[in-house]
Amino acid sequence: MKVKFFIFSMVFGLSLAIAGCETVTEEVSPTPEKETKEEVKAKEETTDIKSEKAVQPVQPVQPVQPELVQVEASTPTVNPVPEKVTPDEPKKVPQLSVKKVEKPKVVAPLVQKPEPVLELRVIYFEFDKSNIQSQFIEDLKYNWDWIKNNPNVRIQLEGHADERGANDYNLALGERRGNSVLDYLTALGANLEQLSVISFGEERPARLSCSDETCYGNNRRVEFTRL
Repeated sequence: MKVKFFIFSMVFGLSLAIAGCETVTEEVSPTPEKETKEEVKAKEETTDIKSEKAVQPVQPVQPVQPELVQVEASTPTVNPVPEKVTPDEPKKVPQLSVKKVEKPKVVAPLVQKPEPVLELRVIYFEFDKSNIQSQFIEDLKYNWDWIKNNPNVRIQLEGHADERGANDYNLALGERRGNSVLDYLTALGANLEQLSVISFGEERPARLSCSDETCYGNNRRVEFTRL
């Protein structure tokens, strides 16, 4: 019973407290002052201006049209169609006949044919040899005696070969044969200023159209001629 009375007292007290707070709040909140005539008039004018602005319709903004640039259409240039050119027929080149060129022969020196010295003997050689054979030693000594007794006569030693073998080889072989004779004469005491050597190879054979060794042997020689 006491508990119920205590709870009732608590609830009643809270109600009085709440009611007192509301009264105080109403007393504290200021009483709105009355508006003056000027303020009321200003508000009315502001309201009229806003209403006018609201009434006026908004004009749509016209889009700015871009300026059109007139481009003059140029007449297209038409390239002329090239005419068909008929290619010229290739000229036929005549075929050149190729001739076989033979190697030129080594020609003996173009000198005037000297006069042979009949008093001097001819020295002969073996095939493809340039050394002096023993049977011709006496002939060389005989020639040396004549040359020594005729110091004013200039003698040319002509080397020769048969026609067998290459021409240039025979020229070299004839020169070796002439030098062999010259070496032997100088060994005996001959003057080199009185003697000279030349080779004619196979160009001046002593006998023509040889077919045996005896004929060929007559062409392998050294002759003594007068300059």
